[in-house]
Amino acid sequence: MYDYAEDNRSWERFEDQIQSVTISRYITTVGKNAFSGCEKLTSVEIADSVKTIGERAFYSCINLKPVTIPDGVTTIENEAFRYCKALIDIAIPASVATVGDYVFANCNNLKTVSFSDGYAKIGVGMFYQCEKLETITIPDSVTTIEKYAFYSCKAIKNISIPDGVTSIEANTFAYCINIENIIIPDSVTSIGDSAFYYCIKLKSITIPDSVTTIGEYAFNDCDSLTSVTVPAGVETIGNYAFRDCNKLNGIYVDENNANYSSDENGVLYNKDKTELIQYPNGKTEVSYTIPGSVTSVNGGAFYNNDYIRSLTIPDNVKNIGERAFAECSNLVSVTIGNGVETIGEYAFCRCEKLANLTIGSKVKSIGNEAFRNCNNYFIS
Repeated sequence: MYDYAEDNRSWERFEDQIQSVTISRYITTVGKNAFSGCEKLTSVEIADSVKTIGERAFYSCINLKPVTIPDGVTTIENEAFRYCKALIDIAIPASVATVGDYVFANCNNLKTVSFSDGYAKIGVGMFYQCEKLETITIPDSVTTIEKYAFYSCKAIKNISIPDGVTSIEANTFAYCINIENIIIPDSVTSIGDSAFYYCIKLKSITIPDSVTTIGEYAFNDCDSLTSVTVPAGVETIGNYAFRDCNKLNGIYVDENNANYSSDENGVLYNKDKTELIQYPNGKTEVSYTIPGSVTSVNGGAFYNNDYIRSLTIPDNVKNIGERAFAECSNLVSVTIGNGVETIGEYAFCRCEKLANLTIGSKVKSIGNEAFRNCNNYFIS
């Protein structure tokens, strides 16, 4: 079957009448855009001879329900079943070796997915915004789960990543708002940017010793996390990796880690404690003094803290990063010591209760809108 532009199919004028399709034997390819936009199509029978389901072949067939992908299919191309909103379950055979991007994305009623043993790859955005997907068992044969694979799959509660997967890529589980537990195997070495962004019910996470990289925003807005342990092998933690985790009481680093450290309060630092990277948002202390070893408060370190009312930044600190104390909703009093030279952009933005501000004598640079929406403060 040929590839088609969206407006040159021989059955184009009957598009709004087609209700069922039988793809007969001897056909090996369902071409690009073949049945795209056939909104009244409710069923399709695909012959065992078919090897390739082309790009957008059934795109936006919004009433298509039963689909059986035959065991002989080896390739499913980009967006082949995207916006098939009536699909409820799908089984993917082990014969599928090549998977395009966003194959089942936005199949809003898809609830159950099964893979045959031997299946190896979950592609980019494969189940993107499948908001009712609740049951998925990933076989041990899967070695690759690509970015955005389960983005905004809001019904998933538990998922187990099989041994053999080496990377949890960017945004893989972002906005999975009901996920409570996830098992990361020892094979994983990298947790990508925003991998678990806004997983607001994720209660605990065990980062295995194999992990060397935790990306930017990796656990941002994981509101139910209470504690995180960073293992010895982690070499890189991206910016804002644990930002806005409002119940997080501590980030504890293995003492054998060569790059990061923590103190008894669960505050995250670089190894020699000269950079304060993240203050846990779940800590309830109302006053805080930056420790004497710290020369830099990193960007977003206290972002959106709801508890601290009084803050002392001593003379040893030279740099306050961008948004370091932004949106600290109850911050009333800040003393910035004489060692501080740079206050970054938006550093205290929207600290709306800030009333008393002391700025040291050596400040050389104050970034754009560093005190934006701090409407009541008095500088001394």
